[in-house]
Amino acid sequence: MRTKAFGVVYVITCLVNGKTYTGQSRRSVQGRWDDHINNGKTAISHAIKKHGVENFTFEVVASSFDYTALNDLEVIVGLQYNSLAPAGYSMRLGGQGGPFAQPILEGMVQHARRCWDDPEIAEKMSAPRRGLRRSAETKAKMSVSNKESTNREDVKERNRAEVLARGDDWHEKLSDSQQKRWDAATPEDRLKHSTGVSRALAESENWQIYLANLATPDGKAKLSVINRKAAETRRVNRRKTFCKKSLDWFKRKLQVDPANLPENP
Repeated sequence: MRTKAFGVVYVITCLVNGKTYTGQSRRSVQGRWDDHINNGKTAISHAIKKHGVENFTFEVVASSFDYTALNDLEVIVGLQYNSLAPAGYSMRLGGQGGPFAQPILEGMVQHARRCWDDPEIAEKMSAPRRGLRRSAETKAKMSVSNKESTNREDVKERNRAEVLARGDDWHEKLSDSQQKRWDAATPEDRLKHSTGVSRALAESENWQIYLANLATPDGKAKLSVINRKAAETRRVNRRKTFCKKSLDWFKRKLQVDPANLPENP
């Protein structure tokens, strides 16, 4: 029987503001505490340097004989002590793959956008992968892994909650962005995309389930609503296109200053 714990969960508390940090260690507790003191790249390390080591306490609150249980304990203790930023110093809920705190996640997104907006950085990031081709074996492994992940009920529920939380504005922006990409695509790219989607749908079990659901009265009613909305969108887009072309034609024929003409007919 195993008598030595696999690892421990600890809590660091700032005596100045009451904020906490939750972590785990599978080695010397003193060595882990020294890491926090000497490592200047984390929020807890910056706080220790700012307020002084004497204003922090280090306490082991739980232990486990199992790796999975240790990760679960870290999450539970983090929730109990409210350690997740901005209320605490923990950057993510559970260091082993747990979700990032919202301020950290937003900062990562903004940093990524700044990188891609810089042509030089974007080129450096893209160049190593340009022309890279994955083997059939690698693609098969990625496909199996993605299917197993996306078919998990907890992942489905989390994805649904995230989509609902984004609101209508996000969906409208996404639709406009996809439409612009489609309009800018070449005929060859469009054909390649359509062929790939058709092949993927034909091989998808979810697609077969979707088709079966459409055969029900409720499914037919939902499809009717979707088709009406799509038809209305196409009608509005055709009218916008016609008005724009008409305005451009009148500008050329009349040969007047475009600034004196209304933008929308």
